[in-house]
Amino acid sequence: MVSCFLCKKSFKCNNHLFVHLNIFHKIESISEFKCNEQFCFRSFSNLRSYKNHMNQHENNSQSQTFDIDPGLDTIVNVPTAVHTETQYDHIPNSSNITTSVPLIGIEEFKHILKTNTLLLAAKWYSNKVIPRKEIQVLFDDVEYFNNSFLHVLKNKVINSLKTNSSSDQIKEISAMFDVLLSPFVDIKTEHLRFKAFEEVGVLVKPDMVDVGERLNDRLVLGRVIFEPKSIEMSDIPLKHVLKLILENSNLFITIVNYMKDLENKSDNCISSFTQSPIWLSKLKKNPNKIVLPIFLFFDDFEITNPLGSHSGSQKLGALYISLPCLPPELSSSISNIFLAGLFKSFDRTEFGNHAIFKHIIDQLNFLENIGILINIKGILYRVFFSLGLIFGDNLGLHSVLGFTESFVAHYPCRFCKLSKTECHSQNDQLDDKLRNIDTYNSDIEINNVSLTGIKEACVFNEISSFHVTENYAVDIMHDLLEGVCKYDIGFMLNAMIFSFKYFTLKTLNDRIESFNYGTIDIRNRPPLISVDSLKPTGTLKMSASEMYCFVRYLSLIVGDLVPEDLKMWQVYTILRQIVDIVFSKTIKLNDINLLKVLISEHHELYMQVFNTNLKPKHHHMIHYPMIIQKCGPLSMMWSMRFEAKHKQFKDAAKSTSSRKNVLYTLALKHQLHLSYRFLISKDINCSGLEIGRILNLSFSKRESYDKNNMYFATTKLNFLNDNLIFVSWIKLKNQTYNCNNMTIVLSMNDGENNLPKFGLIQSLVILNDNKPFVICKLFTTNYFDDHYQAFNVTLSNQLFCNSLETLASINPTVCCKSPNGLCHIPIKY
Repeated sequence: MVSCFLCKKSFKCNNHLFVHLNIFHKIESISEFKCNEQFCFRSFSNLRSYKNHMNQHENNSQSQTFDIDPGLDTIVNVPTAVHTETQYDHIPNSSNITTSVPLIGIEEFKHILKTNTLLLAAKWYSNKVIPRKEIQVLFDDVEYFNNSFLHVLKNKVINSLKTNSSSDQIKEISAMFDVLLSPFVDIKTEHLRFKAFEEVGVLVKPDMVDVGERLNDRLVLGRVIFEPKSIEMSDIPLKHVLKLILENSNLFITIVNYMKDLENKSDNCISSFTQSPIWLSKLKKNPNKIVLPIFLFFDDFEITNPLGSHSGSQKLGALYISLPCLPPELSSSISNIFLAGLFKSFDRTEFGNHAIFKHIIDQLNFLENIGILINIKGILYRVFFSLGLIFGDNLGLHSVLGFTESFVAHYPCRFCKLSKTECHSQNDQLDDKLRNIDTYNSDIEINNVSLTGIKEACVFNEISSFHVTENYAVDIMHDLLEGVCKYDIGFMLNAMIFSFKYFTLKTLNDRIESFNYGTIDIRNRPPLISVDSLKPTGTLKMSASEMYCFVRYLSLIVGDLVPEDLKMWQVYTILRQIVDIVFSKTIKLNDINLLKVLISEHHELYMQVFNTNLKPKHHHMIHYPMIIQKCGPLSMMWSMRFEAKHKQFKDAAKSTSSRKNVLYTLALKHQLHLSYRFLISKDINCSGLEIGRILNLSFSKRESYDKNNMYFATTKLNFLNDNLIFVSWIKLKNQTYNCNNMTIVLSMNDGENNLPKFGLIQSLVILNDNKPFVICKLFTTNYFDDHYQAFNVTLSNQLFCNSLETLASINPTVCCKSPNGLCHIPIKY
């Protein structure tokens, strides 16, 4: 017998339970599925994982019992609980149902069928690789398939019921079959489907707005004529999108709670834009209002082959918005980055920034001055939104904000007015050279890009609370990972391999290939380095994520082959410290001053060791301390996640052969994806706890844990008597932990030396209240090795039990053993 976790009603089999949940509890609105089986406390965030788990219980109860050697660890074959936003199962296969389910009337049956067909349509439309024209084919095929056997089944059922049922029951069942024969009658065309989405209130269609006119050639009676043609772009009504986002889940409550938690913190750290002086000054101007920040991102991307004959003709400009007031585990998700507009890149070049951005500017002014009214559990709130920052890559920002697009111009910087020559050697910020509103207005009046570095007045200054001189936005992905890191490490490896001959390129590549990156960073393992790119110019061909991995582990890969007093190596070690601070999600205020010193030392050494000038991306670094102080961690405003958003549109464009109105096609596809999200509208679980397969730990193993002199950080566990569940992996706040040679940071300041405490994961445990714990072997932290930029450690046999929710750092790491036998652990901040 199984029972419903909502109403406690019992059922003979799982299929009865699934049908019951679908009919009586509106299954699409359930955000957490709980197992009510004895001694099982698992919960799931999607139906598919829950069904698999419940079916496993059913299979286990029906299977024969085997004797298991208590000295062996066994694995219970429970399917992995993986949460995927687009996973959604409705009425399950109920071929095994032998008893009656609660009866429903024809009208309720129609409502259930209509709801599920609408969800099915939304799910198909949300799939980025299914073209819209194929959706109609799918519906026609499903209906044809149903009709191929439902007529026969209807006659069989009706004839069987004539002897035992009343005429009214027969008529009702016959009517149900008639409904099933035409399940898509209300949404049989795309027009009706979109109309149904709009009636439910989940589809916000993009608007096509005019940005200008150009002459278009057309063939008439064998002759080419030119006629004016309106040029359009896709514009998303943000007020409707934001209203749906905040109302259709507990996102608004999550934001409010997160912002309150940040207000109550007093640890001299900054971890969010909402803690920054720039945002706090905007809040002071809007007392007694609910004001949320918005980030605006701009970038160009190509939807066709960038090396093909038509490259550039389908280059699109995208505007995205995000909410920096979300918790970090939510703000990093692509699903929380929303489209604001799409346009052709050459249209912006031809018609200018004002024509392209005037519509988004009007929307942002509306959101700031009038706001939107949202209904949260029957209570009305007026929520305002204020533009926090506009960011993108350097070229994109300069082009949309009106600065010179040449980085060899006389005044190439958007933050200060240092000349190009001064930028080549300046290693710290000159505050008196920073741009401000007064100097900016004077430069606009001069109207000479050579004398000012400003090409045109910034159109976004029309937003009441925004000025371009206070837009302190930098992109550490392009500045560091695709800029400074490539310059520094490329020059350094070139000299070490071909000049000093400390090691060969083959040795380096062999070590890159065989290095232990751990289960997390192995996905971003750097590629092998070719002599053709490294020897002539010191160029490294790596993606940003590969370079980030390479920078963090380079000292452990070849550090034992490099002399400790080498100045060139000091350039790298200082760069590594800069990277650690800049990419940190939470920054101590004292570290801002340290970062300023490190950047100055790095630039001085770089010019001295490599005998070259600083590049524009080096110059941007001298502004990092000021920007962190004013706006918060730089890792919250980089382009990595936003550029990943491009892939949705690229995939959708590949599946669509037409390019006639590609802007509307892609924008509508994105909005249809949002429609499906709004339809299922699940509450957000900030902890995001998910677990892997259950491990049936042997009695001897549990006994060894119980008898071992184990330290417990908080709760003491009884491994023999407590109802503990050992699992293969745990996912918490979008971070996965497993037992495959993974090291965690238990404490940042432990013992007399205030060194971090590390642990090698041995087992992962879930308590009956769904609290995750980890059992690990402790490392003895000996010292911090500046040469390797990692902590020298020794593994002990002491076991330690700690809650995963109280780790000093959510980022796992790995213990690396050097060829000289030393063990080191780097920290990812």
